[in-house]
Amino acid sequence: MGILRKAIVVSLAVTLLVPSTSPASAAPAPESGPGRLADALLTDKDLPKGWAVFDAALMGGMLPGTLDPNRLGADPCALPASPPLKDVVKPPKGRAAKKIKLEFAAFMKGDDGPMLLQTLAGTGEKLARAMVDDTREMLKRCPVLKSDTLGIEMSALKKFPEVGDDSQALNMTVTLKEGDFAVAVPGKLVAIASGDVYATVALVGTEEPATAELKKLTKRALRKLAETH
Repeated sequence: MGILRKAIVVSLAVTLLVPSTSPASAAPAPESGPGRLADALLTDKDLPKGWAVFDAALMGGMLPGTLDPNRLGADPCALPASPPLKDVVKPPKGRAAKKIKLEFAAFMKGDDGPMLLQTLAGTGEKLARAMVDDTREMLKRCPVLKSDTLGIEMSALKKFPEVGDDSQALNMTVTLKEGDFAVAVPGKLVAIASGDVYATVALVGTEEPATAELKKLTKRALRKLAETH
């Protein structure tokens, strides 16, 4: 995988840093049946013309099947000194917590992007709200995070409406370093608490994604969640 494509995939995976660090203040909400949250994910049929499913196999080594349960309660501003990304989103050794199943869907718009990543997790209402609060804390305390191979810069996304029960939208730029090369990928993300579900909708690409497009896709994602959950 070329460094640019890898940087885009890594940028999508980095969006999981935001939901993976909230305090374990509430147990995950039980789901009423298998695949319930998976049914609430967007599909290419739910999206405007030009969007297509992104090959999940390219992301399989970076996106976990569960939220990072053992980072719950950790400092949301802590970034491992030298990941690979899978070590960022997987739990550190030596701690145990109940796993929270993570559902995700990824899409590419045309040949050049941007790319869309949607995640859903049945965290329970209290924890979903705490995760949105953690996003705000990251923006205040640590808008810039750096390690040997990864850099993340974040800022609040202005003029984005509040959605769900609580939400926080942000701009981000993820910089991936490999040897003497570095690639910066811009993106936008909204973290949402909606009932007993924590959700994110993120756009990343070689050029800065449009806020208006994120608004429309977020609206579609929440509408489907409300219809199926």
